[in-house]
Amino acid sequence: MRHKIKFTLLFFIASAVLMIGCNQSTNHTPKLKDVNLEIAKLDEIRGNISLKTDEIYNSIENLFSKETDNSLISDYRISALNIKQRTDEMIDFIQSIKIEIIKAVEGENSPAINGFEINSAKMVKTKNTKVPFEILIGKNEDGKAYYIKALSQDYKAFLIETVRNDSLITKSINDILNTDDQKNKNSETETWEKYTFQGQSMGSVIIELTQLQNNVKSAELEVLSFVQNEMNEKSKLNN
Repeated sequence: MRHKIKFTLLFFIASAVLMIGCNQSTNHTPKLKDVNLEIAKLDEIRGNISLKTDEIYNSIENLFSKETDNSLISDYRISALNIKQRTDEMIDFIQSIKIEIIKAVEGENSPAINGFEINSAKMVKTKNTKVPFEILIGKNEDGKAYYIKALSQDYKAFLIETVRNDSLITKSINDILNTDDQKNKNSETETWEKYTFQGQSMGSVIIELTQLQNNVKSAELEVLSFVQNEMNEKSKLNN
């Protein structure tokens, strides 16, 4: 029996951190203080999600190591490792774009950048709109946002395949990683890329990209919980 109640709960948890840029496509330049507060809040949320996923990964490893015949549950462990790898790749790719944008706006020696980490409190030129457009959209509509969308769709397909098209989790994943075209304030259809990023300041864009990272972590938690439950049930049947 699938743990529907638990997945429903996870759905609501994940829905609470869905991308806040769903009403974009209007020029929006938040104040620096607001940018810092929003990113700090999002980073805290992702940290809490990471604690949950780390617990599940550790639980899976412990069960695998303790199982007498762990070949019976090895596929679930492999699935978990694949989920972690694909998730880390998505998070890191988005992080690299955030860093690229900040450096392009503030310079290679921006105090906001420390290796692969970002200290948003040290960003100073958050109102710049030109650079985010050039990097994410591009004059020929070939910017990094189009790569983000393609990778998100591929990642989403991978997760849905992992849960074997479970209807409830599939719906949740589709909602969390939604990159469909959207209606703007004029009821005109816009691509996800333009709807989310076009005309946005660096501050808004960094918030959006940080939220995307959170969405990826939320989807990871959904699917990882599914794998853990399946693995536990298989282990019980064999003991």
